[in-house]
Amino acid sequence: MKGKLITLEGISGIGKTYFSRQLENTLDKTQYLFHKEIMDERHKGINKQIFSILHSTGSKFFDTGNPKMETLLIAAKQANDEENAIIPELHLGKTVISDRGLDSICIYQGILFAKKYGNNPLEYTLKMYDKLKGFCLTPDRTILFTGNIQKAISRAESRDADRYTSEELQILSMASNLYLEIAKRKSDRFCVINVDELNNNEIIDKLVKEIESGDSKKVYIEDDNERNL
Repeated sequence: MKGKLITLEGISGIGKTYFSRQLENTLDKTQYLFHKEIMDERHKGINKQIFSILHSTGSKFFDTGNPKMETLLIAAKQANDEENAIIPELHLGKTVISDRGLDSICIYQGILFAKKYGNNPLEYTLKMYDKLKGFCLTPDRTILFTGNIQKAISRAESRDADRYTSEELQILSMASNLYLEIAKRKSDRFCVINVDELNNNEIIDKLVKEIESGDSKKVYIEDDNERNL
């Protein structure tokens, strides 16, 4: 039996990493693999070398001024993780829950392409899906965490002991809007959870039900750093 890939998405500070850890303490680890985001994997193997290039400018969003190169490197990191960690577990029938995935790549790189070359970030984001679906897995299910952007930013700044610049805040705001737009366009794959409307226990209960209910309704569509991705 083929397993499922479930990704957790949302802007920095929205709570996805926190809820991923809560899920890890709740679900049966023999049936689930939890895959961490790029910033948690930066000191290991090939990913360490990729990360050293992406983070060379110190940008929270891996903005080196060359979004074409960045996209290829981030996709390479994602493909490396999938080939060596995610796909083998899927073949064993496990459900893989990943902190970020294809959607983060497409959305943030779409923003950086628009910053560099102009035009609408959504246009670039949609093109990213078309270009990268042959190299990176499209999740069976994506859980998008949304909520008050200012609260999320405050949590992220407190967690990282680092303030966002005005340009970085603009990127986060655009990313938040793009996530919601993509969720509408790909509603058969996305489940949206507003973290301000439920308490933590209610969110965990909803997550568990969403993940477990998906076992009987697989969705496969096209072939998901903390980048703060």
